[in-house]
Amino acid sequence: MNNYSEMVAVQSMLDDVYDIMQSLDTVDTLINNYELKENIEAVELLHHAMNKCNNVHDVINGLIKNSKESS
Repeated sequence: MNNYSEMVAVQSMLDDVYDIMQSLDTVDTLINNYELKENIEAVELLHHAMNKCNNVHDVINGLIKNSKESS
């Protein structure tokens, strides 16, 4: 990491990864309960996790692109 903004971006990605892990764990628990109301909540949590994954992917790609341009 060359500068503060890169470190902040990495920390943000780590926070997103932790949030994804919590969401997916909750989805797994809710799906195992087989209750309609909780399955709807599970789908919402899954979509949340998918959005976070996309954000992490975009940030990582941006860091890689910036790193390549800097070298």
